[in-house]
Amino acid sequence: MPNLYRNKNLLAKAQRKAKNYDKRLVLKASTKKNKKLDAFIGKTRVASFGDTRYKDFNITGNKDRRKAYRARHRNVMLKATKFSPARLSWNILW
Repeated sequence: MPNLYRNKNLLAKAQRKAKNYDKRLVLKASTKKNKKLDAFIGKTRVASFGDTRYKDFNITGNKDRRKAYRARHRNVMLKATKFSPARLSWNILW
């Protein structure tokens, strides 16, 4: 599946969410296989996150899918650090 975050409107939406999460965070469409976004602080890549084979809340807008995702990943969030792929997905994609 193609990386939908190469679309400027969708990338801009994710970047707005990223700025609300942490002002230093910059997002770019990922260059890694099957990843949606790369997160950077300065020139340092912090994480690659999101899987291009699945849709997220930014793409679908489906609140039921968002609720199901968050229920499935609630326990992971207890251990996730601020810039872990899990935390970034939770706050930016879902």
